[in-house]
Amino acid sequence: MNKNFFATILILIFTLSLNVFAQDQKLNLDNLFSQARQLAFDGKRSETINLCQQILNSNPNYHDARILLGRVYSWESNYFDSRKELKLVLDLKADYEDARNALIDVELWSDNPTIALSYCDEGLAINPNSATLYSKKARALKALNRIDEAKTAINESLKLDNTSTDAILLSEELKNLSLKTLYK
Repeated sequence: MNKNFFATILILIFTLSLNVFAQDQKLNLDNLFSQARQLAFDGKRSETINLCQQILNSNPNYHDARILLGRVYSWESNYFDSRKELKLVLDLKADYEDARNALIDVELWSDNPTIALSYCDEGLAINPNSATLYSKKARALKALNRIDEAKTAINESLKLDNTSTDAILLSEELKNLSLKTLYK
């Protein structure tokens, strides 16, 4: 037989082998990520951090693992490392709303509502139909004592998703704050 034929067959076998290996690795990383999520929900934060780091050592662009790592760092009040991880995701994928939401939470939890508000506005410029971003914007505005603006933001959130329990509760809270202000 022809040498070109054998070379073509070898290249084909090699390519198929690499494809199978890549699929196996992704499946393995996805399984590790599922374990990491469960550990996080079970409150086993150090184990979650270790698994996320293992995933990221294998694939630095596994964004969901990096977001989970950032969230766990924030739950540990390690806001510096949390921001670092979450910003890495947003630097690569500015429209990744899960990363942006996590970063907004970090800023709200670390008492930086002005920074949280700027992340909300950036996110809404990318996705103006995000009920979650409007809700987080309302939280940031409330923390800044900008109640009327917060009410406008939460109303936008509820227009987009009128089933969100968090948004409904925040809307009621803002109404109560407005009433208290009226009667002072």
